[in-house]
Amino acid sequence: MKNAILFFPNSYIGQVIKLGLERNGLKVSYFSGENEKTKIEKFVYTKTKWLPEKYTNFYNEPIIARINKEYLKIANTIKPDLIIIYNSRNFLPDTIRKLKFYSKVGIYLADNPFYTHTNKYNLALLPECDFVISPDSFWSEQLRSLGIKNIYYDIFGYSSKFFNGLTPVHKRTFVNDLLFIGSSYSNSWGFKRCMFLDQFSELDLKIYGDNSWQIWLKDFPNLQNKFQLKKKYLSNIEMQNLLQSAKIYPIDSNPGILNGLHIRIFDCIGQEILPIVEYKRDIDIIFNGVDLPVIRNYSEGAEKAITYIENNFLREKKIHELKKYINARYETELTSKRLLKWIQ
Repeated sequence: MKNAILFFPNSYIGQVIKLGLERNGLKVSYFSGENEKTKIEKFVYTKTKWLPEKYTNFYNEPIIARINKEYLKIANTIKPDLIIIYNSRNFLPDTIRKLKFYSKVGIYLADNPFYTHTNKYNLALLPECDFVISPDSFWSEQLRSLGIKNIYYDIFGYSSKFFNGLTPVHKRTFVNDLLFIGSSYSNSWGFKRCMFLDQFSELDLKIYGDNSWQIWLKDFPNLQNKFQLKKKYLSNIEMQNLLQSAKIYPIDSNPGILNGLHIRIFDCIGQEILPIVEYKRDIDIIFNGVDLPVIRNYSEGAEKAITYIENNFLREKKIHELKKYINARYETELTSKRLLKWIQ
């Protein structure tokens, strides 16, 4: 294979996969599709997406048809050997079939197609693809039971290149013992996230989040003084500085990911902040042979955190062990090489 197209949003994981393919000798074109819908189209979609399909199809179908025509034009110009699509990106099954005349076409599942409702063809696309990348063993099992073939399981989205120039962990000045950065949810997922963090509320914890937290903080008074409103997206430098200012990052599981791992685990290890992770079954696969600190029951979270907060030597040793492990197995050059070997 000589060249590839990634149809991915502007995202960290997309850039890491691009780097991995390039390090394996491919020329990679990247199309984020940020402007595939006009401002008016985006506005109308946002305001009307909950209406019955018989109404939304009236204006959605012409937009999707136009986007797919553009996708085919891009691919016909480049004629890549490989195409990887993030979730669905508004692709239609017939477009996949046309692309397969000259390219291996695959989808990277960032979300379970049964839980994602952005495109009614999320599932229909998969049987048309040459391969489907699944980062969750449950999703893989679920799709295979439908007769969908060529399900490829691996973890993508890590490169040590993005963490060069870090202050070594043993030379850092820590502002907080524990740090969490992220949004909440308006449904039960948000309540669960607060339940997870509440187990650390008597420790030195700082939470950076947006207004989505406010709906739940009243139910978790111990978290209220731990929370700091983040009014805008953090830049990469701001994020890096925060991650280097704390000893531990607690990582809860996303209920939409059944067995799989949150990619933040790898970001934390790369930044040399110790992740303490809500247990998921795929930890036993991905971290086979190395001890990733996990929480199997929320009642044990604080005690586990204190163990690593109070023992700097133990924490730094664990960080270095984990970083050595993922550098040897999940660097983007290695994961991309495994994928290319598998699909050829």
